[in-house]
Amino acid sequence: MKYIVANWKSNLLPQQTRQQVSWWKKKSSQQWPVKRKLIICGGWTDYMTSDRFKSTKVDWGVQNLSVYGRGAYTGEAAAETLKNLGFKYSIIGHSERRRLLGETDSDISAKLKQAVTHKITPIVCIGETVEERSAGQTRNALRRQIKNIFSDLKPGGDLLIAYEPAWAISTQRVDTEINPVEMGKTIGILKQFLTEVLPASYVSTKVRIIYGGSVDGKNATDLLAAGFDGLLVGGASLEPVELWKIINSK
Repeated sequence: MKYIVANWKSNLLPQQTRQQVSWWKKKSSQQWPVKRKLIICGGWTDYMTSDRFKSTKVDWGVQNLSVYGRGAYTGEAAAETLKNLGFKYSIIGHSERRRLLGETDSDISAKLKQAVTHKITPIVCIGETVEERSAGQTRNALRRQIKNIFSDLKPGGDLLIAYEPAWAISTQRVDTEINPVEMGKTIGILKQFLTEVLPASYVSTKVRIIYGGSVDGKNATDLLAAGFDGLLVGGASLEPVELWKIINSK
């Protein structure tokens, strides 16, 4: 199974969301690629204005959840509430939240625990910054994040980890080409570091490593061929035809 995770961020107006949902409902009724799961993570208003994807091949996910449970936490969305609403997946720790909102490894670890407790499959983002890459600190940055985020995790259900190097994301892109082969080499490094804090049997059977960062229809096939279990798609996911091309990448 290859996981294609669409991150719509905060881009769509209500009418645009309805148009997207309508497009994907029609597409879902047609022949669907074998072993491809599409997870669309919309913004909060997307869920209010659409009728969701009931009885389709598309799953809804969220882009974030709270470090807290239900209670007096203004503006927060508790994992238990999201699960009750039917959400199966949540992105956790996206680099934009780290950069813009100061989210830390500790915050991400707390959100991970909330997701696991309430049986929401987490999509945890990790990756080095531009500065860490330039200083040759990629391995150290990845090991630190994995240790800080996953050391207290009680192995159980599926875990998706999105390798999301900040320098490769379209909104922060530096003048560096995305090399799928080089990106693929990171898979082994991540699994090595994961087995330092989690049972090897769990890592080999339940952990899926996907890639995020300037994914489009041109590089999707090569990224999947490099060994990734799926793709986290940002800007390209806003164009249904382009996202459909990515889903059909071999």
